[in-house]
Amino acid sequence: MSWVDDPSKVSLTHSGHLAVKLRATGANYAAGQYAAGPRASPSRSALSRWSPGARTRPTTARRSPTAPSASRPRARGSASSTARAWPSPSREPQTDVGESDNTFVFSFNEGTSGDDYLVTAKCGQLTILPATLTVTTHGASKPYDGTALTASGEISGFVNGETASFATTGSQTLVGTSANSYAITWDGTAKESNYNVVEGAIGTLEVTPSQVAINVTPHGGSKVYDGKPLASAGIDVDGLPAGFTLEAATKGTITDAGELLAEIDASTIVIRNAAGEDVTAQFANVTCGKAPLIVTKRPVTVTSATDSKVYDGTALTKHEAMVTAGSLVEGESFGYDLTGAQTAVGTSDNTFTVKAGANTSLDNYEITQVNGTLTVIAYTPPAPGPGTDEPTPGPGKNPSTPNGPTNSSDVTPSGSTTSDDMGSVPTASDSKETTMPKTADKATSGNNAQSEGKQNSENAPTAEQPTSCWVHWLMLLGTIATLVYGAVVLLRRRRMTADLDKEMDEVLSGAKEGSDK
Repeated sequence: MSWVDDPSKVSLTHSGHLAVKLRATGANYAAGQYAAGPRASPSRSALSRWSPGARTRPTTARRSPTAPSASRPRARGSASSTARAWPSPSREPQTDVGESDNTFVFSFNEGTSGDDYLVTAKCGQLTILPATLTVTTHGASKPYDGTALTASGEISGFVNGETASFATTGSQTLVGTSANSYAITWDGTAKESNYNVVEGAIGTLEVTPSQVAINVTPHGGSKVYDGKPLASAGIDVDGLPAGFTLEAATKGTITDAGELLAEIDASTIVIRNAAGEDVTAQFANVTCGKAPLIVTKRPVTVTSATDSKVYDGTALTKHEAMVTAGSLVEGESFGYDLTGAQTAVGTSDNTFTVKAGANTSLDNYEITQVNGTLTVIAYTPPAPGPGTDEPTPGPGKNPSTPNGPTNSSDVTPSGSTTSDDMGSVPTASDSKETTMPKTADKATSGNNAQSEGKQNSENAPTAEQPTSCWVHWLMLLGTIATLVYGAVVLLRRRRMTADLDKEMDEVLSGAKEGSDK
């Protein structure tokens, strides 16, 4: 059997049967599908026009040789037969993915009797497979900065200009990786059932730890020793990106005078984002600094007592000292070892050393020592009475008691320095307050004695003339020496006081500058 394109060439020249197969071709037919025709006898029957809708063998209509077909008249005297087929006009076209029968209609041409054919029609299958959509998303990487990392993507493969919405949905904010996912929204002309989505390269979003240099440094500080610990009062942070906060604790305190470096306790560092979330692990370049804590020595001035007495052959001491400038910390105290002593006539420093009391360290104090003065004044014996070489007893003295050195407490000038009055100094008028009247009295008594002696010598030439009293001259010289000594002591004391004030001003000024720093 062979296929012919022209149906008019199909013929049966002898009476009998012929199996005819019809093959449909064209845009609406699948290749190789066909409709089978029945055996035919042109002399006995003709096939009417028929539109099959199923794959089963249809019944055959037979008519009389003289009757025309249902659709077209039979050609007279024709021994050949032809037929043609076309798609069924009632069938919906196959456009979406799926399968359907390729229904069709056919008829015999003019001059062909349908009564001569028994036609069996078989419909082909129309199948549409899904089109392929290819999705590709891009990857990206960046250091952590608190914002989400995203990247774009593409979709391809839509046919006939069909559309649908496509967007990448991948997002990575914290340190780590994730796939750059996507979403297709079928809101256009394309139908999801008509496409098979195939993923191409799906990108990876990677966030690495931030390498921004962040430095955390504790606050330094300084103060004068006060017995209380000094610690860092806070922290300074450099390099932290905007929108983040950093918390950290410091370690290190100092109480005694000296210096210590305050540090950051790295285990307490917490970095938070604007939402208050802990993102410390997202930062990989955090360093810690140090800062000095300085406690300076507390300035104090300690002064020993000043004292004086008339020479009596025993050592003059004054075992008293006290803080005269500045102050000790509450609960602390000083002790003193005084070593100053003056026996001979003259002046010396009331030297001493400072020692620590209970709960006290001298290393915490900047101690300025000021020595008091120990002064021994020359002894001046009293003048003898009138007309005799024996000294006249002074006021309140027992005539039978020799005028020797007296107790220092009795003869210490009223203006001398004690532990209760360290600012006073002996003056000339104070130191000779009790001796000056005596000198004057003795001088007057001597003069009177001399006058009486002259008168007696005139009236009684045989009377003994009194001799000149050398004691008066010694008393006069002693008075002059005392006045000069008092003036020298006063000038020396004023100079020492001025030097002490100047030194205290320098110490306090230095302490204030250290505290300000």
